[in-house]
This record gives sequence, C-alpha cells and structure tokens, in this order.
Amino acid sequence: VSTALFQTFYAQMMSSASTACHRSDLESRQHFYGDEPWFSNTAILHALRTTCAAAHAEQRIWVGSPAEEIRRVFPGGGRILGAGAILRLGGSQHMGFGESDVGYAYRQLSRVVHPDKNPEEQDASAAFQRLIEAAEELRQALSDARATVRLLSESLCISAPLAEELERPQMKLFAEATRVLSAVLAATGEGTVPSSVGIRALSAFVSSSAYGRCDAIRILTAWFDQPQLVDLFSTATIRAAYDCSPKRFRLQFLCTLHRVMLAEAKRNNGCVRQNVQAVTKLYPEMDSWQFLRQQLQVKVSAVD
Repeated sequence: VSTALFQTFYAQMMSSASTACHRSDLESRQHFYGDEPWFSNTAILHALRTTCAAAHAEQRIWVGSPAEEIRRVFPGGGRILGAGAILRLGGSQHMGFGESDVGYAYRQLSRVVHPDKNPEEQDASAAFQRLIEAAEELRQALSDARATVRLLSESLCISAPLAEELERPQMKLFAEATRVLSAVLAATGEGTVPSSVGIRALSAFVSSSAYGRCDAIRILTAWFDQPQLVDLFSTATIRAAYDCSPKRFRLQFLCTLHRVMLAEAKRNNGCVRQNVQAVTKLYPEMDSWQFLRQQLQVKVSAVD
C-alpha cells in the first residue's frame, strides 16, 4: 500500500471516528480523534471561552506556607522556575489566562512571600523579585499571543479577532494556528491526485468558510516560499497556547503538522527547510505520533 493510499485510509478512518466521537464519549468515555474544523466553529470556540472563564472563577489559586512558597518560587542553586509555574497559570486545566488572572495570582502570592512579612527568610527578597518578574513575563506573553493571533488572521485574510476572544487569547491563538496548518494542507493536497480533482479541490477550498475564503496561492506562498509564517510556529507563544488546549485538539494539531511536513518534503525532494525543523523540535510529541504512524503503516501494509 502506497503512502498516499495509507494517508487516505487513515484520514477516512479518523474522520469516521470523529463523527462518532460524541456518542462514544457519552457511552464509554473513550476518545476518538480526527480532522475537525473546530477552529471555525463559533459554538465550540464560545464553549471553550466559557469553560476557561468558569475554571478561573471556580478554582482559586492554592498558596502554601511562606517558607514553602519562597522555596518554590526561588529554588536556588541556579534553578529557575517558569513564570507560568510560579503563578500556577497555563496548561490545559484552565485553558488559558488573562491579565486579571495574572493579577489575582500575583496578589495572592505576594502577600505570602513579601520580604517585609518574612524577615527570617533570607531568600524572601529574591523570591519576591522573581515573582514580580514572572508576572511581567506572563503579561508580555499575553501581548505576544494577541499579536500572533492578528498575524495569523492576516495570513488567511480573515476578520480581526473580537475583544472577548483576546481576553484570554490562548485558545483563539491555537485555533488560528491550527486553521493555518489545515489551510496549507487543504490547499497543497495530499498524495497523488488527478489534475481535475485538484482543480475541484482548490475551488472547494476557496469557497470554504472554514478558511475565510482564503486565496490558495497566497497561503501556499506564505508557507512554502517565505520564512515569516513558519517562524511564528517555532515560537514559545504558540507552544504555550498548545499546552493550554484540550487533548483532542493538540493531537489534531500534531497530526496536521506532520502531514504538512510530508507535503513539504514531497515538494523539495525529501527535504524540509531548517526553520521547519525548528518547529518540529518544539514539539517532541511528534516522535510519538511518527512512531504510531509507522506502526499503523506496517499494520495496513502487512500481508495476511
């Protein structure tokens, strides 16, 4: 079985599984994954924003004793805790955060680690300073995320994001990143298809509301011939948005990214550009996905 046929088989299999996802989740709590244009589904995006807001409203930050928090924020020995870990923000538990969440977490922790309240703790000043830096890092990360959302939206010529979508911008950013990858894949095609089929596919792509009626040549040129769009995907900004997203969307992102890499290799005689390699290094989970794909290919190609 050729790679193209395998890809077609697997895409059909995963699409069928995705169709049955809701029923199976309710009946057996099993999860199925596949191509899902969730990034253009306003109901899904609204539900994700609502869930994120509810998570922050219901679950307040846990704070330990002053000594525990000082050692956690400033572990010493050259070790530096990440900003999100310090303020206990980020990750898929909350699916994002905004300035109000940063401010709340900072206030709760600053009351505990402030050096004026802990004169007996020699690392209190350093911990308090690190807390200030962490809060500023997260505020800057929010600015970077909003700027990246706008750049990705511009690459597809879709409307600018709404204010409520950028309050906690991580899910909107991840949606647009997934939309860009999916658009590149849809515009370039997979496997080998007759020219007549390719023409119909391009017509369907241009008329699809999922991609904002983006011009196929524009998005393919931006991805394959220019570095700026690809370079956005190698930033910590999109990686942080990835980490905040639900599992099934992360898996779809990895699958789509891998398929875009295959498309690039096909265009370049088996090679991918250095900046594309930088993107894959940011997602070590790709190794597991590639292993799974290889095992599936062996299984599908095996002769009974």
